Amino acid sequence: MRKYTITLILAALVIIEVLGAVQYFMARNGVRQEMLLKAEHDMAESQRVATIKAQVESAVRNILPNVKKAVEHPEMFQRLTAQLVVNNPNIVGAGVAFRPRYYADRGTEKGLYAPYAYDTRPEAELSSGKGKPSVNFGGLTFDYTDREWYQKPLADGNSLWTQPYVDKGGTHILMCTYVVPVAVGGKRVGVFFADVPLKDVSILSQNLNEGISRGGFITFILQIISLLIIGFIIWQAVSASRRYKEEHVDLEKEHLLEQLQKLREVNSRQTKRIQELADKVSTLQRIVDTHMQRTDEHYFG
Repeated sequence: MRKYTITLILAALVIIEVLGAVQYFMARNGVRQEMLLKAEHDMAESQRVATIKAQVESAVRNILPNVKKAVEHPEMFQRLTAQLVVNNPNIVGAGVAFRPRYYADRGTEKGLYAPYAYDTRPEAELSSGKGKPSVNFGGLTFDYTDREWYQKPLADGNSLWTQPYVDKGGTHILMCTYVVPVAVGGKRVGVFFADVPLKDVSILSQNLNEGISRGGFITFILQIISLLIIGFIIWQAVSASRRYKEEHVDLEKEHLLEQLQKLREVNSRQTKRIQELADKVSTLQRIVDTHMQRTDEHYFG
């Protein structure tokens, strides 16, 4: 019974720890969801965002003719995309994503070619808009052909704004992307895009992430303390069990063995007594039978 009770206590403690961890991760995901909802609201409602969108759209439209001309001279993309990032503080990245194998001598093994220029300033500077742009040139390293921002403009020929998302490529800030199709000779060959950070929300995101990190560290410490407490309880339970066994179980066992031996002795004596009584009854029965036989012979004789 003691072991059963201890097991229940330990199981309850473990369940509490698991629920605490699950609650932490659920709260963390909830904060992120709230952050994204705030960004979507900002995109739809804020006049500031509307102004930035208009400025970005205008900047992209102005440079788009040069992008179309550069299709025949792809080495120009580095200058054009970098120019867009440097001259527009609301843009932190720009690039062109072409159809697979549009350039036979460029791109990845799968034929994907997407030159990309981006601002390499630290996250805090990108979020606050402070500091001068520091542009680096490279290319998209993932398969972009299954993304909606690539497929939809190529399919319908219209520009689009993506939903807010967290950039996982290094900046870790909230942003959205403006995408326009690139057509040459009436044929859509790719898309031109510009990445726009949501500065106010990104600062909120940074603060939330810092808060989450601090909360995560505190939760981690609490988890360690809880595990130590559980370990202490287990150690105390094991020690108490051993002490109980040393102090009580062995003595009770010896006492039970003594009682059992006495019962065996009593049982042996009773068995012997019963056997003696059975022998006497058998002897009496023979005497009675003999007497009855003699009586019957005398009577009939």
